[in-house]
Amino acid sequence: MVTYAGLTVVGGTVITSVWGNMMRDAGIIPFANASDRTTAIASPNDGQLTYRSGVAQFESYKTASTSWVPAPGTVIARANRGTDSSTTTSEIGVLRLDSIPIVNGVVYKIRSSPMYLLSTTGDIVNARFRYSTAGSATTASSQLGQAFQTITNSSQPTSAILDVLYPAATTGSLSVILTVARSSGSGNTKTFGSSEFWVEVGSIADPGDTGVDI
Repeated sequence: MVTYAGLTVVGGTVITSVWGNMMRDAGIIPFANASDRTTAIASPNDGQLTYRSGVAQFESYKTASTSWVPAPGTVIARANRGTDSSTTTSEIGVLRLDSIPIVNGVVYKIRSSPMYLLSTTGDIVNARFRYSTAGSATTASSQLGQAFQTITNSSQPTSAILDVLYPAATTGSLSVILTVARSSGSGNTKTFGSSEFWVEVGSIADPGDTGVDI
């Protein structure tokens, strides 16, 4: 493998094809879509960067999963709920994101804006994320992370934020649903909706588990 240390340009000499190709691969090349990129870069290098203007994303190549992945910090999916959810006593979905592209070995952050939960009496209310990699997520899908649980009522709604990590074990698509439920009590529960109520999914730089159980 040619290293940058061996690519010093000496005055009066011809720039070699090795040097030119290395500089090409080290640059951030813009493409309109993934198809154009695949045609232009048949054998990408690990960590090579490109910009895909169709989705306004910087992406790097991950050799381990043979895939292009969004740069850390990129929001790859987002949805808003502008209206209040229906009142409920059982778990219901209030906002769902489908067809989120994921890559094996990449960790994704899934989070909500502050959302207001309330009930008609002093009930214990849960908000949680559920997910599926085999179609649209439902209230029967696997739970992602821990649920937020609070006691709330109609006059003093509680603000909650859900923030979880999803380490992708497969390359494909992900569906995430935000649900609300009354877990204890006798009233109805719901979440307020507004233009500022959202759920988003983004990629992160993950160093792996570096902690020590003590």
